[in-house]
Amino acid sequence: PRQGWRGHKLDYLDAIRTADEAVRRISCAASLHNVRSMTREHRRRGDGIWQRFKTKSGTDQLWFYDLAARALRCAPARLASAGEELR
Repeated sequence: PRQGWRGHKLDYLDAIRTADEAVRRISCAASLHNVRSMTREHRRRGDGIWQRFKTKSGTDQLWFYDLAARALRCAPARLASAGEELR
């Protein structure tokens, strides 16, 4: 396993790329839900929401969800467009 937050996320993405379709669908749905929730909270509270995340960085969250959309190949346009609102 890789070290650190990014390493952990990269390991997860590597695993999800080879997971069966049912697992990928669940991960896609969870990712889409998370991005939508972050977008909603960001509208309400602004950049302060990032303080509750491990890395305290919105840039890190966007990095992960951009890669997740590609790795999952799940409704990438919806996931990407939801993430765009956080930029």
